Amino acid sequence: MKKLLLIPLVGIGLQATTLTGLFDAVQKAPETQINDVITKNMKINKEAVKSSLFPKISLNASIEHYNRDMSLVPLTPTESGKELNKGESLPFGQNIAKIGVGLSMPIFVKEIYENQKKMSDLLNAVKLKSKIDLLKRDALLIGLLSNFSYLEDLKIALKSKQFSIQETIKSIQIGVKAGAIPEFNLIRLQDALTQIDIKIGDIGTKINSIKSELYKLTNIVVDYPMNVGFTNYQKDDFISLKPIEWSIKADEKNVDAKKATRWYPKLFLKANISKGYVKSYNTDNIDERNIANVGFYLQWNIFDKVANKDIEKAKIALIKDRLNLTKSEKDLTAQANKLTYDLVLIQKEIASAKKSLKFKKELLKSAKTAFSNQAMTVDEYLGYETDLANAKATLSGLKAQLKETVANLAFIYGNDFNSIFKEQK
Repeated sequence: MKKLLLIPLVGIGLQATTLTGLFDAVQKAPETQINDVITKNMKINKEAVKSSLFPKISLNASIEHYNRDMSLVPLTPTESGKELNKGESLPFGQNIAKIGVGLSMPIFVKEIYENQKKMSDLLNAVKLKSKIDLLKRDALLIGLLSNFSYLEDLKIALKSKQFSIQETIKSIQIGVKAGAIPEFNLIRLQDALTQIDIKIGDIGTKINSIKSELYKLTNIVVDYPMNVGFTNYQKDDFISLKPIEWSIKADEKNVDAKKATRWYPKLFLKANISKGYVKSYNTDNIDERNIANVGFYLQWNIFDKVANKDIEKAKIALIKDRLNLTKSEKDLTAQANKLTYDLVLIQKEIASAKKSLKFKKELLKSAKTAFSNQAMTVDEYLGYETDLANAKATLSGLKAQLKETVANLAFIYGNDFNSIFKEQK
């Protein structure tokens, strides 16, 4: 595991790690960049809908061969007679070439306007989802750092217990050699030291796992725990509901767009200018003619069963999102209430844990004296050592739990983690 952690360390170089630096690293992580790409793609989709309102200009060309003489342009009998009398070429032949420019532009297509509004709402939803994903990773960062501190405190508590037992061993060794104290007591204490070593090794493995998770989250190696403090979170609207609310607005626009396809006519402006060439059948000369047209075209779907089904599906999607909003609001309210109650209880537990720790220290002092005077068995004495170590671990665990609870509440209400959590020296 150590080798795995050294590899990224070489890549980024030795650098001082700060909480602000870790928050910045989370914001620059590939996950955030992926969300940025998704947002950009949604912006392009929105612009694509808007662009459909602009005219389309196309260049077209063709060469055609017919099995009989065809007219290059419409020609009235009067015009044909006049040109024939003058001996001019008539625009008829079997091989016709054309080149021209075409223009097409929607004048009124209601569904485009509705889709444009829908894309604006969807873009807002995507932006909020991106923000929520970032807040999730910020909350995860605080959780990992809190657990890192807890495990480090637990390791320190065990080492303190180990040191205390070693001091006790020193105080009874003379009595053991003299036969005044059973050698069993010494062996039992030495075995306790071995068990502590095993637990410290297990904690080291868990700490390495947290370091690995921190590196995956931030691309920074965090070798030491941080003393993270916090201020009060700000109660606000549930941020996770906002993307759903925008999705509902988009669903409403989608229903309107589907209805527009079914019930509203579409009006287009089209124009075309072209020049044609033909080898005249009566003179074998190349005759060229220009032709242009412009017009308004109306399209109205009087009966379209598929469009009716599309309206029904859009309505179902709207109902689904509205139900999802109701369910999510109910779940988040329950979660926020629980976390708020937990916060009060944890703060009370911390106060009690501090008092308990103070008592456990005093009790251990008395237990050491009693054990040295053989007024207490070795297992009873070790029980007091364990009680003190557990009291330290409990207090540290409650502090970590408090930070995680605040982080979860800050996430639920969409608070800025940089303004709430600060590194304390």
